[in-house]
Amino acid sequence: MSKIIIVAGGTAGHIYPAVSIIEYLKDNYEKVKILFIGTSKGMEKVLLQNLNINFTLIKASGFSYTNNFFKKVLIYLKFIFNFLLLFCL
Repeated sequence: MSKIIIVAGGTAGHIYPAVSIIEYLKDNYEKVKILFIGTSKGMEKVLLQNLNINFTLIKASGFSYTNNFFKKVLIYLKFIFNFLLLFCL
């Protein structure tokens, strides 16, 4: 059995290609186990519900550009927290 992890999220422009890959894999490989990793904020939760695959939610955010020192510190602390949280899954 092959195991595949697919990660995409946010907008449909990132999710639809992932959906196509998942459908292809399911149609052409009987013994493939797929895990999709996405966010609770994006469209992936809605677009993947009919594919009958394992789905895991993570917290994720992009880096924002700002000149404000305190916002920069907050952004990097949030990144570090979410990165460390990844190991608790």
